[in-house]
Amino acid sequence: MKQINKYISELLREVDCVIIPGLGAFVANPESAAVDTRQHTFSPPYKDIGFNKNINRNDGLLADRIAEREQISFEQANANIHALVKDCIQRLQNGQQIIFDGIGALSVDSARNIQFKPDESTNFLSDSFGLDSFHSPAIKRQSFEKRVEQEIIERSPIPIEKSTVPGKGSVIPLRVYYSAAASVLLIAACSWLYINLDMIKGVDLNYSDLNPFARLDSGTYIQRIDKTAEVGPEEGTDAIQEWLDNVPEETKEVVAEVEEVVKATVVKRFHVIGGCFEIKSNADRLQRKLKRAGFDSGFVGKNRRGLYRVSFGSYETRAEARKALRKIKRNNMKSAWLYVGKK
Repeated sequence: MKQINKYISELLREVDCVIIPGLGAFVANPESAAVDTRQHTFSPPYKDIGFNKNINRNDGLLADRIAEREQISFEQANANIHALVKDCIQRLQNGQQIIFDGIGALSVDSARNIQFKPDESTNFLSDSFGLDSFHSPAIKRQSFEKRVEQEIIERSPIPIEKSTVPGKGSVIPLRVYYSAAASVLLIAACSWLYINLDMIKGVDLNYSDLNPFARLDSGTYIQRIDKTAEVGPEEGTDAIQEWLDNVPEETKEVVAEVEEVVKATVVKRFHVIGGCFEIKSNADRLQRKLKRAGFDSGFVGKNRRGLYRVSFGSYETRAEARKALRKIKRNNMKSAWLYVGKK
C-alpha cells in the first residue's frame, strides 16, 4: 500500500489524472494563486485533487511506473494493483476509511457513495515548489485628513498645545491666540493703507509698495531716446554691402568651416532600411550596390539580434524619410522599411 501510494503521488506531480484500475481515478485540476481578504492569507498556485470512481479503466500508467521502479514485469504490477483494489473495496464495504498519505482519504457515506477528502498539506504543482501559504496582518490605513493634520503638527515650528487662561478654568488652544495676533496685524496694515491712500493715487502700484517698512526712493526722470532713425533704402543697402566687403577673408573661411561642422553634426534619425545581415560581407555587398545605384547608403548599427542594418539613406525629418521610402518601394525595393533611431 505504501509503495503504491508513493508512485501515485509521483505521477500526480507529472500528470493530471492517475487511474487505479477497478477503483477510480485521482484527478488534479490546476488552480491559480488566491488571496483571502477576510482571513488575510495568500495561497500559491496548486493542484486541486479530486476522485472520480467512474474513471476506472486501466490505462497502464500506474502499472508501468510500478514495474519500472520495482524491476518486475508489467503483469506482476497489474496483479499487485488488483490485490490492492480488492482490499480497498472490502474495507470500504466494512465502513472503514482508506488513507492515501499526502493525497487524501476515501470513505463511504450513508448512501453507499464513495467520498473523498483531499489532503491540503501537499501541493502537487511543480511550478509552486518551495512556495507556501502565509498570513499577513491587515494594513491599518490612516485617512488623508489625519495624515495632513499629523504632517502639520510635526512640521509646526511652535508646538500646538493647550493653554489655560489665568483666573479661569477653561482650556483654550494656543492656535486661538495665533489667530487673534494675525487679525491685529491685518487691521494695522489696512489702517496704514487707508492713511496713505493719497500716496498711491495716480501711480503704478506694486505689491512691495504695501510694505510699511520699505524705503521710498525718490523717482528719477530718464529722458526718452528716440531710436528710430530715418535711413533711406539705398543708404541702408550700401551700408550693409560696405560692411560685408570689409569682413576679412580669414573670418569668411572660419564661418564656412563652422557651417560645415554644423551640417555634419545634424542628427539624421530616420533611416530607410534595405536589409539586415548577420555576415558583415553580405552587408558590405548591399551597401556597395546601393552606392553604385546613386543612394547615400550606410550602416545603421545592429539590431537586438546582432544583425547589421544597411540603409538606402538617412534623413533629418520623418516627412523626408517617408517620401523617400515611398519612392524606393515603388522603384527599387518593395521590402524596404523605415527605422527611427534614438535621439
